[in-house]
Amino acid sequence: HFESLGQIVMRSGWKGDSTYCTFTAGASLRQHKHYDENNFTIYKHDFLALDSGTRGVETDWNLRHYYAQTVAHNCVLVRRPNEPLPSYWGPACPGPEGRNNDGGMYEGSAKVLAFETNDDFTYVASDATALYGRKCTEAVRQFVHLLPDVFVVYDRVGAANPEDAKAWLLHVKDEPSVEGRVLRADCGKGRLFCE
Repeated sequence: HFESLGQIVMRSGWKGDSTYCTFTAGASLRQHKHYDENNFTIYKHDFLALDSGTRGVETDWNLRHYYAQTVAHNCVLVRRPNEPLPSYWGPACPGPEGRNNDGGMYEGSAKVLAFETNDDFTYVASDATALYGRKCTEAVRQFVHLLPDVFVVYDRVGAANPEDAKAWLLHVKDEPSVEGRVLRADCGKGRLFCE
């Protein structure tokens, strides 16, 4: 748990077929910080749950208006109509991508409520409620890595206005298949199932 960076790194081993995961929460350093608290990425043979977008260049609208925003990460959105986009590097973009927030967070850090790791699991609980402003009454994520390669994600999310839609994001490289309640995403030799 690298507290100053707000990064928790989990792994099942050090070999090529090991499972690796990062969880983002509670950074005290603000440099290059995206609006991505409670985000996770998972890697096994390839990126299975990933950050979407690309860094581009500093003056590129993609970094300011997509990649740094909550919607580009495996987070929860609380969508309030006509909500302003939080500013990031550089001037605001005059196009539609620079005007509307897609339900994301604002500046700040989540509070890590619990962290435990041992030979069987790693557990983290994190509260990002304050980062959503007045539109959110609760945004707590509990995340468990059961070794070697099972993950449990439990979110408690409340919108101040019940009509505000909530969305749970999972970014994968290629279009996944869905059968019943099970999503399957393949990437290279890796495969992710989500129920």
